[in-house]
Amino acid sequence: MKLGAIPFESINTCHMMIKIHNYKYWNIALLCFFAVACSQPAKKDTDATTVCKPTGGETIMNDIYPVDHILCVDSLLYLAQDDDDAMVQVYDDSGNLVASGITIGQGKDDVLEISSVHSGDRKVYLYDSRMGKIHSVSVAGGKLTSAVLCGGLRLFDDAVLLPDSTLLVATVNSNNSYLLIDESGTVTDSLSYFPAKPDGIADETHHLACSGELAYSQTDSTFARILAYDGGIDFFRISGGHISHTGRHALFDMEYTTLNGDSRLPVPSEDSKVGYLNLCVTPKYYYTSFSGSKISENPDALCDEIHVFDHQGNLQYKIMLENLVVTFCVSRDDRQLFVVENDDEIVSVKKYIMNRSDS
Repeated sequence: MKLGAIPFESINTCHMMIKIHNYKYWNIALLCFFAVACSQPAKKDTDATTVCKPTGGETIMNDIYPVDHILCVDSLLYLAQDDDDAMVQVYDDSGNLVASGITIGQGKDDVLEISSVHSGDRKVYLYDSRMGKIHSVSVAGGKLTSAVLCGGLRLFDDAVLLPDSTLLVATVNSNNSYLLIDESGTVTDSLSYFPAKPDGIADETHHLACSGELAYSQTDSTFARILAYDGGIDFFRISGGHISHTGRHALFDMEYTTLNGDSRLPVPSEDSKVGYLNLCVTPKYYYTSFSGSKISENPDALCDEIHVFDHQGNLQYKIMLENLVVTFCVSRDDRQLFVVENDDEIVSVKKYIMNRSDS
Protein backbone atom coordinates (compact mmCIF):
# COMPACT_ATOMS: atom_id res chain seq x y z
CA MET A 1 0.00 0.00 0.00
CA LYS A 2 1.36 3.38 -1.01
CA LEU A 3 0.61 6.93 0.04
CA GLY A 4 -2.70 8.39 -1.03
CA ALA A 5 -4.40 5.00 -1.28
CA ILE A 6 -7.81 6.32 -0.30
CA PRO A 7 -10.94 5.56 -2.35
CA PHE A 8 -11.82 8.36 -4.79
CA GLU A 9 -15.50 8.21 -3.96
CA SER A 10 -14.74 9.00 -0.31
CA ILE A 11 -12.68 12.15 -0.97
CA ASN A 12 -15.37 14.82 -0.73
CA THR A 13 -16.95 13.23 2.32
CA CYS A 14 -13.57 12.73 4.00
CA HIS A 15 -12.67 16.37 3.52
CA MET A 16 -15.92 17.53 5.14
CA MET A 17 -15.28 15.20 8.07
CA ILE A 18 -11.80 16.64 8.54
CA LYS A 19 -13.08 20.19 8.49
CA ILE A 20 -15.93 19.54 10.89
CA HIS A 21 -13.62 18.84 13.80
CA ASN A 22 -12.25 22.39 13.48
CA TYR A 23 -14.95 23.79 15.67
CA LYS A 24 -15.71 26.93 13.72
CA TYR A 25 -17.56 24.44 11.46
CA TRP A 26 -19.89 23.08 14.15
CA ASN A 27 -23.00 24.69 12.67
CA ILE A 28 -22.25 22.81 9.46
CA ALA A 29 -21.74 19.65 11.48
CA LEU A 30 -25.15 19.99 13.08
CA LEU A 31 -26.68 19.81 9.63
CA CYS A 32 -24.31 17.23 8.22
CA PHE A 33 -22.73 14.29 10.02
CA PHE A 34 -20.46 12.65 12.56
CA ALA A 35 -19.72 9.70 14.81
CA VAL A 36 -17.05 7.32 16.11
CA ALA A 37 -16.18 3.64 16.24
CA CYS A 38 -15.71 -0.18 17.26
CA SER A 39 -14.04 -2.33 19.95
CA GLN A 40 -13.91 -1.06 23.53
CA PRO A 41 -11.24 -1.67 26.19
CA ALA A 42 -11.80 -1.53 29.92
CA LYS A 43 -12.53 1.97 31.18
CA LYS A 44 -10.38 3.77 33.69
CA ASP A 45 -11.57 5.46 36.86
CA THR A 46 -13.40 8.64 35.80
CA ASP A 47 -12.94 10.60 39.04
CA ALA A 48 -10.20 13.18 39.57
CA THR A 49 -9.70 14.15 43.20
CA THR A 50 -7.66 17.28 42.50
CA VAL A 51 -8.97 20.46 40.94
CA CYS A 52 -6.61 23.20 39.78
CA LYS A 53 -7.75 26.79 39.37
CA PRO A 54 -5.06 28.71 37.48
CA THR A 55 -4.32 32.28 38.50
CA GLY A 56 -3.79 35.44 36.51
CA GLY A 57 -6.19 35.62 33.62
CA GLU A 58 -4.24 38.41 31.91
CA THR A 59 -5.54 39.35 28.45
CA ILE A 60 -2.50 39.45 26.16
CA MET A 61 -4.33 39.72 22.80
CA ASN A 62 -7.73 41.22 22.09
CA ASP A 63 -10.04 41.58 19.10
CA ILE A 64 -7.99 39.29 16.86
CA TYR A 65 -8.98 37.03 13.98
CA PRO A 66 -10.73 33.75 14.95
CA VAL A 67 -8.24 31.09 16.03
CA ASP A 68 -8.39 27.48 14.84
CA HIS A 69 -5.15 26.24 16.46
CA ILE A 70 -2.77 27.59 19.10
CA LEU A 71 0.62 26.15 20.01
CA CYS A 72 3.32 27.29 22.46
CA VAL A 73 6.97 26.58 21.51
CA ASP A 74 9.94 28.24 23.21
CA SER A 75 7.85 31.09 24.65
CA LEU A 76 6.34 31.83 21.24
CA LEU A 77 2.65 31.40 20.48
CA TYR A 78 1.73 30.15 17.02
CA LEU A 79 -1.86 30.97 16.07
CA ALA A 80 -3.51 29.52 12.97
CA GLN A 81 -6.15 32.15 12.16
CA ASP A 82 -8.86 33.01 9.63
CA ASP A 83 -6.83 35.71 7.95
CA ASP A 84 -6.41 35.34 4.20
CA ASP A 85 -3.35 37.62 4.18
CA ALA A 86 -1.41 35.57 6.76
CA MET A 87 -2.70 32.21 7.90
CA VAL A 88 -0.31 31.99 10.87
CA GLN A 89 0.62 34.70 13.37
CA VAL A 90 3.45 34.33 15.90
CA TYR A 91 3.40 36.24 19.20
CA ASP A 92 5.63 36.26 22.25
CA ASP A 93 4.09 35.15 25.54
CA SER A 94 3.24 38.77 26.36
CA GLY A 95 1.10 39.12 23.25
CA ASN A 96 3.49 41.10 21.04
CA LEU A 97 3.41 40.20 17.35
CA VAL A 98 6.73 38.64 16.29
CA ALA A 99 6.01 37.44 12.77
CA SER A 100 3.24 36.50 10.37
CA GLY A 101 2.98 34.72 7.07
CA ILE A 102 1.85 31.67 5.05
CA THR A 103 -0.92 32.28 2.55
CA ILE A 104 -3.75 30.35 0.98
CA GLY A 105 -2.94 29.26 -2.55
CA GLN A 106 -1.65 26.59 -4.89
CA GLY A 107 1.99 27.69 -4.79
CA LYS A 108 4.81 25.40 -3.66
CA ASP A 109 4.84 26.65 -0.08
CA ASP A 110 1.21 27.82 0.11
CA VAL A 111 -1.52 25.95 1.96
CA LEU A 112 -5.19 25.28 1.23
CA GLU A 113 -5.96 24.76 4.89
CA ILE A 114 -4.16 24.24 8.18
CA SER A 115 -5.58 20.91 9.29
CA SER A 116 -3.32 20.51 12.32
CA VAL A 117 -0.29 22.05 14.01
CA HIS A 118 2.37 19.95 15.76
CA SER A 119 5.76 20.51 17.34
CA GLY A 120 8.81 18.29 17.66
CA ASP A 121 12.39 19.05 18.67
CA ARG A 122 11.02 22.53 19.38
CA LYS A 123 10.15 22.95 15.72
CA VAL A 124 6.69 23.64 14.33
CA TYR A 125 4.97 21.63 11.60
CA LEU A 126 1.72 22.24 9.71
CA TYR A 127 -0.35 19.52 8.07
CA ASP A 128 -2.46 20.54 5.08
CA SER A 129 -4.88 17.70 4.41
CA ARG A 130 -6.30 19.15 1.19
CA MET A 131 -2.86 19.62 -0.38
CA GLY A 132 -1.53 16.49 1.28
CA LYS A 133 1.63 18.15 2.59
CA ILE A 134 3.52 18.64 5.85
CA HIS A 135 5.31 22.00 6.15
CA SER A 136 8.06 23.06 8.52
CA VAL A 137 7.73 26.62 9.83
CA SER A 138 10.52 29.09 10.55
CA VAL A 139 10.61 32.64 11.93
CA ALA A 140 13.24 35.19 10.87
CA GLY A 141 13.25 38.97 10.63
CA GLY A 142 9.58 39.35 11.38
CA LYS A 143 8.64 36.99 8.56
CA LEU A 144 7.09 33.56 8.88
CA THR A 145 7.93 31.10 6.12
CA SER A 146 7.17 27.46 5.44
CA ALA A 147 8.91 24.71 3.50
CA VAL A 148 7.35 21.45 2.35
CA LEU A 149 8.89 18.41 4.01
CA CYS A 150 6.75 15.70 2.43
CA GLY A 151 3.67 15.22 0.27
CA GLY A 152 1.30 12.56 -0.99
CA LEU A 153 -0.80 12.73 2.18
CA ARG A 154 -4.11 14.04 0.86
CA LEU A 155 -7.29 13.81 2.88
CA PHE A 156 -6.07 11.98 5.94
CA ASP A 157 -7.43 13.12 9.28
CA ASP A 158 -3.92 13.94 10.52
CA ALA A 159 -0.28 13.23 9.73
CA VAL A 160 2.71 13.64 12.04
CA LEU A 161 6.38 13.42 11.04
CA LEU A 162 8.26 11.36 13.64
CA PRO A 163 11.95 11.86 14.55
CA ASP A 164 13.10 8.93 12.39
CA SER A 165 11.23 10.40 9.36
CA THR A 166 8.45 7.83 9.69
CA LEU A 167 4.94 9.22 9.27
CA LEU A 168 2.17 8.54 11.76
CA VAL A 169 -1.13 8.89 9.92
CA ALA A 170 -4.68 8.94 11.28
CA THR A 171 -6.99 7.81 8.49
CA VAL A 172 -10.59 8.53 7.57
CA ASN A 173 -13.00 5.97 6.12
CA SER A 174 -10.61 3.06 6.47
CA ASN A 175 -10.56 -0.27 8.30
CA ASN A 176 -7.16 0.73 9.69
CA SER A 177 -7.41 3.81 11.87
CA TYR A 178 -3.63 4.38 12.19
CA LEU A 179 -0.71 3.81 9.83
CA LEU A 180 3.07 4.03 10.02
CA ILE A 181 4.59 4.95 6.65
CA ASP A 182 8.31 4.90 5.88
CA GLU A 183 10.27 7.31 3.68
CA SER A 184 9.58 5.22 0.57
CA GLY A 185 5.84 5.60 1.07
CA THR A 186 5.26 2.02 2.20
CA VAL A 187 2.96 1.22 5.10
CA THR A 188 5.09 -0.63 7.67
CA ASP A 189 2.44 -1.05 10.39
CA SER A 190 -1.24 -0.41 10.95
CA LEU A 191 -3.74 -0.56 13.77
CA SER A 192 -7.49 -1.08 13.55
CA TYR A 193 -8.88 0.45 16.75
CA PHE A 194 -12.13 2.38 17.15
CA PRO A 195 -14.10 3.25 20.30
CA ALA A 196 -17.46 1.53 20.69
CA LYS A 197 -20.21 2.43 18.24
CA PRO A 198 -23.91 2.90 19.01
CA ASP A 199 -26.26 0.00 18.38
CA GLY A 200 -27.45 -0.41 14.82
CA ILE A 201 -24.62 1.55 13.20
CA ALA A 202 -22.71 -0.06 10.33
CA ASP A 203 -18.93 -0.39 10.49
CA GLU A 204 -18.50 1.68 7.34
CA THR A 205 -20.42 4.55 8.98
CA HIS A 206 -18.14 4.32 12.00
CA HIS A 207 -15.00 4.37 9.90
CA LEU A 208 -16.23 7.37 7.97
CA ALA A 209 -17.07 9.23 11.17
CA CYS A 210 -13.82 8.65 13.02
CA SER A 211 -12.23 12.11 12.92
CA GLY A 212 -10.64 14.21 15.63
CA GLU A 213 -7.37 15.52 17.02
CA LEU A 214 -4.07 13.75 17.67
CA ALA A 215 -1.08 14.74 19.82
CA TYR A 216 2.27 12.91 19.71
CA SER A 217 5.01 13.03 22.36
CA GLN A 218 8.65 12.68 21.31
CA THR A 219 9.52 12.17 24.97
CA ASP A 220 8.29 8.57 25.02
CA SER A 221 6.75 7.87 21.58
CA THR A 222 3.21 7.92 22.92
CA PHE A 223 0.23 9.64 21.35
CA ALA A 224 -3.33 10.45 22.32
CA ARG A 225 -6.46 10.91 20.22
CA ILE A 226 -9.86 12.49 20.80
CA LEU A 227 -12.82 12.16 18.47
CA ALA A 228 -15.80 14.40 17.84
CA TYR A 229 -18.84 13.71 20.03
CA ASP A 230 -16.86 11.22 22.09
CA GLY A 231 -16.63 11.42 25.87
CA GLY A 232 -13.38 9.47 25.80
CA ILE A 233 -9.68 9.92 25.09
CA ASP A 234 -7.51 7.07 23.82
CA PHE A 235 -3.81 6.49 24.41
CA PHE A 236 -1.27 4.70 22.21
CA ARG A 237 2.41 3.85 22.05
CA ILE A 238 4.81 3.26 19.16
CA SER A 239 7.52 0.75 20.01
CA GLY A 240 9.68 -1.43 17.79
CA GLY A 241 7.92 -0.11 14.70
CA HIS A 242 4.47 -1.12 15.94
CA ILE A 243 1.45 0.84 17.17
CA SER A 244 -0.44 -0.41 20.22
CA HIS A 245 -3.47 0.89 22.07
CA THR A 246 -2.59 1.31 25.76
CA GLY A 247 -5.74 2.68 27.38
CA ARG A 248 -8.95 4.65 27.23
CA HIS A 249 -10.54 7.07 29.67
CA ALA A 250 -14.23 7.66 28.98
CA LEU A 251 -16.86 9.74 30.73
CA PHE A 252 -19.52 8.69 28.22
CA ASP A 253 -19.74 6.73 24.99
CA MET A 254 -20.59 7.89 21.51
CA GLU A 255 -24.17 8.91 20.82
CA TYR A 256 -25.28 9.74 17.28
CA THR A 257 -27.57 8.62 14.49
CA THR A 258 -27.50 8.60 10.69
CA LEU A 259 -28.86 11.04 8.14
CA ASN A 260 -32.58 10.32 7.59
CA GLY A 261 -32.15 7.11 9.56
CA ASP A 262 -31.12 5.04 6.54
CA SER A 263 -27.94 6.71 5.31
CA ARG A 264 -24.32 5.76 5.94
CA LEU A 265 -23.63 9.38 6.92
CA PRO A 266 -23.46 9.91 10.71
CA VAL A 267 -25.18 12.94 12.25
CA PRO A 268 -25.64 14.11 15.85
CA SER A 269 -28.75 12.89 17.63
CA GLU A 270 -30.79 14.84 20.17
CA ASP A 271 -28.64 13.29 22.91
CA SER A 272 -25.22 13.87 21.31
CA LYS A 273 -22.76 15.63 23.61
CA VAL A 274 -19.70 17.77 22.93
CA GLY A 275 -17.20 15.61 24.85
CA TYR A 276 -13.43 16.07 24.57
CA LEU A 277 -12.24 18.72 22.14
CA ASN A 278 -8.80 20.28 21.83
CA LEU A 279 -5.63 18.35 22.67
CA CYS A 280 -2.19 19.50 23.83
CA VAL A 281 0.91 17.56 24.93
CA THR A 282 3.97 18.41 27.04
CA PRO A 283 6.82 16.12 28.15
CA LYS A 284 4.81 15.27 31.31
CA TYR A 285 1.12 15.49 30.42
CA TYR A 286 -1.66 15.36 27.87
CA TYR A 287 -4.23 18.14 28.23
CA THR A 288 -7.70 18.11 26.68
CA SER A 289 -10.68 20.44 27.03
CA PHE A 290 -14.08 18.98 27.92
CA SER A 291 -17.77 19.78 27.92
CA GLY A 292 -20.52 17.41 28.99
CA SER A 293 -23.23 19.60 27.49
CA LYS A 294 -25.41 18.58 24.57
CA ILE A 295 -24.51 19.86 21.13
CA SER A 296 -27.97 21.40 20.80
CA GLU A 297 -27.33 23.46 23.94
CA ASN A 298 -23.72 24.35 23.12
CA PRO A 299 -23.47 24.65 19.30
CA ASP A 300 -20.18 26.60 19.48
CA ALA A 301 -18.57 23.77 21.47
CA LEU A 302 -17.15 25.98 24.23
CA CYS A 303 -15.56 24.40 27.31
CA ASP A 304 -14.83 25.41 30.89
CA GLU A 305 -12.80 22.34 31.93
CA ILE A 306 -9.40 20.93 30.95
CA HIS A 307 -8.55 17.36 31.99
CA VAL A 308 -4.91 16.45 32.53
CA PHE A 309 -3.51 12.93 31.98
CA ASP A 310 -0.08 11.40 32.36
CA HIS A 311 1.38 9.66 29.31
CA GLN A 312 0.07 6.31 30.54
CA GLY A 313 -3.49 7.62 30.28
CA ASN A 314 -4.19 8.16 33.99
CA LEU A 315 -6.27 11.21 34.90
CA GLN A 316 -4.17 13.41 37.18
CA TYR A 317 -6.32 16.49 37.81
CA LYS A 318 -8.83 18.88 36.30
CA ILE A 319 -8.41 22.56 35.50
CA MET A 320 -11.56 24.62 36.06
CA LEU A 321 -11.65 27.78 33.93
CA GLU A 322 -13.33 31.05 34.83
CA ASN A 323 -14.82 31.47 31.33
CA LEU A 324 -15.78 29.28 28.41
CA VAL A 325 -12.94 28.80 25.92
CA VAL A 326 -12.63 27.95 22.24
CA THR A 327 -9.20 26.31 22.40
CA PHE A 328 -6.00 26.42 24.45
CA CYS A 329 -2.34 25.44 24.77
CA VAL A 330 0.14 24.89 27.60
CA SER A 331 3.83 25.80 27.81
CA ARG A 332 6.40 23.00 27.67
CA ASP A 333 7.18 23.37 31.40
CA ASP A 334 3.46 23.08 32.32
CA ARG A 335 3.54 26.47 34.05
CA GLN A 336 1.61 28.70 31.65
CA LEU A 337 -1.85 28.17 30.20
CA PHE A 338 -3.05 30.17 27.20
CA VAL A 339 -6.76 30.12 26.35
CA VAL A 340 -8.71 31.53 23.42
CA GLU A 341 -12.07 33.10 24.29
CA ASN A 342 -14.82 34.35 22.01
CA ASP A 343 -17.09 36.82 23.77
CA ASP A 344 -19.80 38.17 21.46
CA GLU A 345 -17.55 37.73 18.38
CA ILE A 346 -14.59 39.41 20.11
CA VAL A 347 -11.73 36.88 20.10
CA SER A 348 -9.04 37.23 22.77
CA VAL A 349 -6.16 35.26 24.27
CA LYS A 350 -5.57 35.12 28.03
CA LYS A 351 -2.53 33.89 29.94
CA TYR A 352 -2.84 32.03 33.24
CA ILE A 353 -0.25 30.74 35.69
CA MET A 354 -0.58 27.09 36.69
CA ASN A 355 -0.42 26.75 40.46
CA ARG A 356 0.30 23.05 40.93
CA SER A 357 3.51 22.28 42.83
CA ASP A 358 4.36 19.31 40.59
CA SER A 359 4.04 21.18 37.28
